[in-house]
Amino acid sequence: MSAAKYAEVNDTKSLFAKHRRKRNVMKFLIAVTWVLVLAGFETSCADTGYRIQTAEGPYFLCDERVVEDRWLAERFVVPLKKHSGNPLIVGEHPWEGTGPLMGGSVLYDPNDSLYKMWYGVWNRHRYFNKLPFAYNMCYAESQDGLRWVKPALGVFKHEEDPNNNCILLGTDKTQSIDVCFNPSPNKYPGRFLAIHNQKGGVFVSSSMDGKTFTFLHETAAIP
Repeated sequence: MSAAKYAEVNDTKSLFAKHRRKRNVMKFLIAVTWVLVLAGFETSCADTGYRIQTAEGPYFLCDERVVEDRWLAERFVVPLKKHSGNPLIVGEHPWEGTGPLMGGSVLYDPNDSLYKMWYGVWNRHRYFNKLPFAYNMCYAESQDGLRWVKPALGVFKHEEDPNNNCILLGTDKTQSIDVCFNPSPNKYPGRFLAIHNQKGGVFVSSSMDGKTFTFLHETAAIP
């Protein structure tokens, strides 16, 4: 092959290679354009109602709505340390029986600047003699969550001493309780709502002061 022919062939190969590169670049640009167009379309059509608006935290790393990336994030648990003053609350009165027991609630009430606790008690004598309120709930309050007092409520009349700290709730027993602030005051009465267990199932009750509760319905929410 002559030098001129060889040069012509190389020029042809270079021209085809240049066109191939241009074609590949155009394909890439077209693909990127479609990706951006489709992404913008999906974003415009997506339901953004789930997104958290600008607000104060706290935010949690498990919430993908506010965390963009968790790459190389390390999970660890800070060891808990028992308070040196444990137990913070102990049984002091005859009506507390074997209490305080699990199955209660603690809330901070900003209206009174007090922590409020509802805790369970069990009366052995009432239980084995099949008397009402063998299981019951008592009330305590604290300014700092560490030092608790048990005010005499005077609302529960089934004890010899009327100056007890038992709340008025239920008809025959109150076994376990979960108290929360009323999230729908226009729908339900009272400042507090309580889910509690008594004979017949799980009931819902309301209260203005957290000490005297009344049923929202006479029938159990969960029989």
